[in-house]
Amino acid sequence: MKNNSKYHSGENAIIKFLNGEFTNSDHKKFINWLNENPENKKLFDETKKLWDHSNNLLSIESIDVDKDWQKTKQRMNFAQDKLKSSTFKRNKIQFWKIAATIIILLGIGILSKQYLITTPEMIFVETGEFKKEITLPDGSTVFLNKNSELAYPEKFKRNQRLVSLSGEGFFEVVKNPTKRFQININEQAVVEVLGTSFNINSEKENGFVDINVLSGKVAFYTPEKENEKTILTKDENALLQDGIISKNREKDKNFLSWRTGVIFFEEEKIENVCKALSQFYDRTVIVEGLENKEIRFSSTIDNQKLKNVLDEIKLVLNLDYTVAKEKIVIHKPH
Repeated sequence: MKNNSKYHSGENAIIKFLNGEFTNSDHKKFINWLNENPENKKLFDETKKLWDHSNNLLSIESIDVDKDWQKTKQRMNFAQDKLKSSTFKRNKIQFWKIAATIIILLGIGILSKQYLITTPEMIFVETGEFKKEITLPDGSTVFLNKNSELAYPEKFKRNQRLVSLSGEGFFEVVKNPTKRFQININEQAVVEVLGTSFNINSEKENGFVDINVLSGKVAFYTPEKENEKTILTKDENALLQDGIISKNREKDKNFLSWRTGVIFFEEEKIENVCKALSQFYDRTVIVEGLENKEIRFSSTIDNQKLKNVLDEIKLVLNLDYTVAKEKIVIHKPH
């Protein structure tokens, strides 16, 4: 048996969502509710499609009952004084109630057949071991890194563009001053823009969100402190960690290497070089047995194979490396 309280609670949540009454934190919870049960998703799809097409039925309200009734009576050669006004008024109202009910029910039947069996309202993208490029309904573009997730609606609301991100993504947002663009990040932070390009990197487990702005301007804040927004413009960055936003810390010049394929090393410590290579190539690269921990490496890696990079390190720094199944070890020559 269906739980009526849950059913009505779900209906109320759907109506609030369609009315744009959700807060940023509510949005993620609503998505989770949709995924809990196929019946929730079915209820949402049915309600949304009827909601979208209900405008087709609103023309009933614009009917001039008195005028149309007079025309009808004239065509049927009724004399106006043969009907008592009270009876006429009562019958007229009852007539239009019945007519409106028939039209609405007929409309729902047609809409149910034509629109209810469609693609999902919310679109969920999981990249897994691959990078993906997504074009949003407004023409904005999102480049997702590996092991990232993005959720967005088939169609944005009239006054809002809201998406959810987990992982890392580079956004190129189409400018629209009348429709703000918001990104909900792991329910930890919100980025709000009008039109710009920027990179977001987040780790839900560690609770941090890193943002670097390439162009335009964004507002960066937590749902609990929406009035305390950190404004970032071109070439600025900020980090959210332990609930605190730090602006313009030391910038990682390779924050976009996952997308461009280019890594810059300028007198970088060998240990930091290994960390960057590990992240970029998805392989564990470490150093062992080096007496001088201050060995530094300078180079520009432009979409090169890992072996070529290791050979360059070997040649330039007079080191050697060993490739094992689990890891790559850079060490002194034997």
